[in-house]
Amino acid sequence: MYRLTRRDGLRALAAALVTAGCSTDSEPPFDAPRIVVRDTASNVLLPSIEAFGTAASELKSRLAQLYAAPSAELLVVARDAWRRCRAAWRQTSVMHSFGPIYDGRLEAKIDFWPVRVTSVDTAIADATADLTGADVYAQGATVQGLPALEYVLFGDRSDSEQVDYLKTVVTGVSPCAYAVRVGEALVLAARDCADGWSTFGVEFQRAGKGSKVYARSLDALNALLNGIIAVTQRMTDLKLGKPLGSTSGGTPAPDLLESRFADNMAADLLSDVASVRSAYLGRRDERAGRGIADLVKDRDAALDRDVQRLLDTADAKLEALPRPATEVIGSQPGSFEVALGALTDVRRVFTADVVGVLGGTVSISDNDGD
Repeated sequence: MYRLTRRDGLRALAAALVTAGCSTDSEPPFDAPRIVVRDTASNVLLPSIEAFGTAASELKSRLAQLYAAPSAELLVVARDAWRRCRAAWRQTSVMHSFGPIYDGRLEAKIDFWPVRVTSVDTAIADATADLTGADVYAQGATVQGLPALEYVLFGDRSDSEQVDYLKTVVTGVSPCAYAVRVGEALVLAARDCADGWSTFGVEFQRAGKGSKVYARSLDALNALLNGIIAVTQRMTDLKLGKPLGSTSGGTPAPDLLESRFADNMAADLLSDVASVRSAYLGRRDERAGRGIADLVKDRDAALDRDVQRLLDTADAKLEALPRPATEVIGSQPGSFEVALGALTDVRRVFTADVVGVLGGTVSISDNDGD
């Protein structure tokens, strides 16, 4: 996990934030970190968790419909619900390296990657008719979550063959019946995220004002900044760099692509970028407030413009990636390398420039991205 470490670096950051003119008539400049933390929690973090819970419940309902009457039409509906849930989850990405999701190791229950196909197949074969969502939730990360559902819903078959697969019972239960239970487990995980943040979010917003977790508002701001940087590191080193071969010996490895069965890798990364952008700006959808961008803008307006330009460029390069990714990442690596370069620029601007202008220090632990 990313951490702001050196005490002198933190003091410099505190001085920078005190100087930042992020004030209103009723809120003096020295409250800048607290205002940013409060607004970002209210307008970005908590709504993102709520949106994920809503999307998980919808996906569970669509899976139940598919199980009741398997068809190509309802398979499309369930797949669309999976994509929406996937996007909602990834738009919480900046929250995965601190708080309840990190402390409770909930990310593994929701998004263990790459999917262990053999583990899912074995879980289906070993399942019994009385299996519940709670039973699945109590099991290991490899047999649940969005990647397991992706494998069951998309697979590598034609649509008609996938419908037949979903209905077929070889041993255990049908894949569709198992998917329903995984959907129920996903809702339980989403509720744990929401329950955790309902308490933690209060402490986060109270940082520097009696919080039991963050004695200073600066500490909570550090956690948020580190969350942003952690997302950029995962995108460059693991999610795109590793399957492209840039961080894994030079040979492309399509099997390491996220969401490879649904060909959803680019959409996943776009949602990650959206999470970074929302946390930086302090706004999501129509909800807007003070964000880290305000602190940066008051110190270096050109840098703020550069950050936003680089985020826009990353979006454009990801949207331009050829598909299906599993088939072209080895034969047409150029577009993927360009996208990786754009994401690397985003990582650099946060790790070096944003932290630098605020006077902070960033260090990376050996376990980041595991």
